Amino acid sequence: MSDEQLSTRNDQLCIEIFQRGIAINNYNFLHFGPKLFHWAILLRPKPDVHLDKSLAIDVDNGPWTTSDGTREPNETKIWNFRTRRPVDPLKSKSFHAAVAIGKLPPGTGEDDVVEILRHIPLPRPGNFDDSNCHTWLMLAIEKLQAEKVVSKACSAGEIIEMVTREGLRLQSDEAERNAQQRFLIHPKLYS
Repeated sequence: MSDEQLSTRNDQLCIEIFQRGIAINNYNFLHFGPKLFHWAILLRPKPDVHLDKSLAIDVDNGPWTTSDGTREPNETKIWNFRTRRPVDPLKSKSFHAAVAIGKLPPGTGEDDVVEILRHIPLPRPGNFDDSNCHTWLMLAIEKLQAEKVVSKACSAGEIIEMVTREGLRLQSDEAERNAQQRFLIHPKLYS
């Protein structure tokens, strides 16, 4: 797929959730809430044969790898805005599910989405205000709605609630059996 084809494709905009090494069940959700998952945005190309050309966008305060391959421990837990491209979600052992909440509107490309999201405030180190990847994602959805990239048919909270519900429904062993079942569509937002 050429760069021109990549920039003009009709991407699905998805909310992506990842396992954190904690069993995904209702008991743990009652204890951890949305922190049970790591939250991200995925721009997934259509058709599915190009899934390995996806773009993942998130914030993270864990260790990172520099451009020369060196692992940095990030001992101060500073949050970073992160884009990864190309990425295939199904190759990640921690990928749990993705829910499509819309398609990129005509004239809006990946770079536009990245530019919108780059300006959302990062969570603060130390989580003094309980900010994290989940709270950043809530702000990201609201900003994408304000910029008319995502429908306002549901609030950011309703979208997160639906993604969480689907994540809990797809217990980790079930999700491993059928990778395609881990890609869902939000009926109110996706047309």
